[in-house]
Amino acid sequence: MISKNMLLFAGIVSLLIASPAAASGVDIDAIDPATQASFSPTNPYLACPGPLTPQVISVTVRNTGIASDTYQLHLTSLPPGWTGVIQKDISLAAGEEKALDLFLVNMPAPASLVPGLYEIGIQAVSLSTGEKDTATLPVQVLACHGVVLTVDKPTQTICEESGGAQTFTVTVENTGKFAETFSLTTSVSWADLSPQSLTLQAGEKKTLTVEAEPPAELKGSQAVKIKAQSSTSYASGEATLTVEVKNCYDFSLSLQATQTTVCAGKSLVYLLDINNLGNVDTFTIDTPDFVTPDVTKIVDLGTNKPTDTVALLVQPTAIGVQTFDVRVASENEGVVKTVTASVESEECRDVVVVVTPSEKAVCAAPGKADYLVTVKNTGSVTETFALTTTKGSLAKTSVALDAGMSETVALSVDTDATVEGDAMDEVITVTAKAGEVSDAATTTLTIENCYSAEVTITPPPVAVCPCGSAAFTFTLRNTGKLADNFTFTFLNQSVQAALEPGASWTENATVTAACDQTGPIQITAAATSPNTAVSAASTLDVKETDTCYGVELTNGKEADVGIAEGIAVAVTVRNIADAPQTFTLSLAGPAWAFVQPSNVTVEAGGEAVVYIYATPPFGTEEGIYSATLTSSSAHASSEHTVAISVGPDGQANVIEPPANQTSPGISLNITIQNITGEIIKGTEAPSFKTLAIGVITVIIVIILVVRFVILVRRK
Repeated sequence: MISKNMLLFAGIVSLLIASPAAASGVDIDAIDPATQASFSPTNPYLACPGPLTPQVISVTVRNTGIASDTYQLHLTSLPPGWTGVIQKDISLAAGEEKALDLFLVNMPAPASLVPGLYEIGIQAVSLSTGEKDTATLPVQVLACHGVVLTVDKPTQTICEESGGAQTFTVTVENTGKFAETFSLTTSVSWADLSPQSLTLQAGEKKTLTVEAEPPAELKGSQAVKIKAQSSTSYASGEATLTVEVKNCYDFSLSLQATQTTVCAGKSLVYLLDINNLGNVDTFTIDTPDFVTPDVTKIVDLGTNKPTDTVALLVQPTAIGVQTFDVRVASENEGVVKTVTASVESEECRDVVVVVTPSEKAVCAAPGKADYLVTVKNTGSVTETFALTTTKGSLAKTSVALDAGMSETVALSVDTDATVEGDAMDEVITVTAKAGEVSDAATTTLTIENCYSAEVTITPPPVAVCPCGSAAFTFTLRNTGKLADNFTFTFLNQSVQAALEPGASWTENATVTAACDQTGPIQITAAATSPNTAVSAASTLDVKETDTCYGVELTNGKEADVGIAEGIAVAVTVRNIADAPQTFTLSLAGPAWAFVQPSNVTVEAGGEAVVYIYATPPFGTEEGIYSATLTSSSAHASSEHTVAISVGPDGQANVIEPPANQTSPGISLNITIQNITGEIIKGTEAPSFKTLAIGVITVIIVIILVVRFVILVRRK
């Protein structure tokens, strides 16, 4: 008889354990009522800024389980600045589907809402099992507001002499989807527009006029911006009109010379350009006696021919520089302008000096830099020219040349100078002179430090925890122009490296921090050669131990359990370090309490949940027992004491894992012949904790049945 009861009870327990997995389920979706298709990123809900209401979005919740259930509803995410409300909960029979009675989301004002794709998260959570489902509603906020301004004849002219105003016509078009009122403004105070406000239906156009009258002091091109701004949205538009304020009888002059120096008794030609900037006009030209224009009057220079050029024949009357003015007068408005030029008359002896190459770079070492100096007599008579140089030595110090002839002389410069830094530039000037006639040419001698190197350490300063390590790469590169032999030293190691220009030498090494070491460790490298020395540094920063490793233990509340009953107490193990840790769990307390699992690995800043299982057997005294849980890793440990209150036979109080765990549990209470136990079951197949409590409950029932049979037989 006992065996049949036991089998019957075990079957009931197995059925109750297995049933909840299929007893509940939930599915939530956001559906387009027009197409009955779910909204998605490729099929978003299209909306102008404003409220989203249940009339245009159908959010349905379906009970996919086999039992009735009640679901709590949440808006899990809204874009910044959006607000929303949703029906608090909904009750559904098995397989039933309902649409939400209340779902409302309000967007920010159009002026602050940028058009684009946004997402709203909606979640349904079973109140009996904790199972949940989330639907995402993509909302494409459209650019539903816009305004465009166009200007008829955007550029108009006002004469400076007559003044006055110009009238512009501006068309304003509402390119949005809604009627809007636009305020209209100008960027300058001297432009008046009418009207200053327009109300336009979607797609409607209206015109306004702008009277532009610039003040007298303004000249040239003046830009005026016309702006339309919606009073209710972000829509704005802008157009630019231009007022050209010009002197209708203005002109400009420019004087160009083919050359400015002439031999005594010779002449040269200057070109005078007259550019009429106004209306048709006639110009008169006045010059000094030694300047002769090819015409003295230009008639009717206007739109078809706004520019004319007059040739001026200039023949200086004395040696030296002579300055002269060319005066041009307008016959219409009496405007007079003057341009000034000068001419130099000199003896017809001339010389040109050229040094080649014009620049040269050499290494700082004993030797010579060679140049060629060419001297040419560009005058009309034979002449002897004296040659001088600011550095080096010339093969000849004078040359005699006929008119138009030239000669080349060698120049040699020492290169064994001492260079500070990478290079030193010296400008060498060679001069040829005969009387008042001279010419000079320059060349640049760059004396370079051809030996240089670069040492780099990667990575830059890096941080590790005690006992941690980091790999460093040490690189030596010959950045000079000549091969060099280096001694490369790093981490107390030394190697010899012979490197060609541009070549490099790389070494890799790992630096490990001691487990009791904190603070910075300097990482250095250096390279020396007979010609240069360079170094580099990095840092391995060993962080404090309590920064890298730490653990916290927390649980919900005091645990109450009856004699011959079972309880599971959830304890959260929180890794408060910035590195992953593996913790070993141990429990000090009553023999009828233990912890599972005994080992957990927790990511940096993460959490894990372990359980303290307690089953006080018959004979346990009532009272409060302490169970101390210790969590230890290689670098940190923590203790947490849970008070277990043991009372008479009765209902066991199970403390479930915290609500933020990713797999919330489901509680089932089973009562058989006034003996109440509690079984914890996850959303997946029965875990070790679930099976353990189930077995404990079965054992307790068996013990009670055996005691009952013995008592009956004694009677």
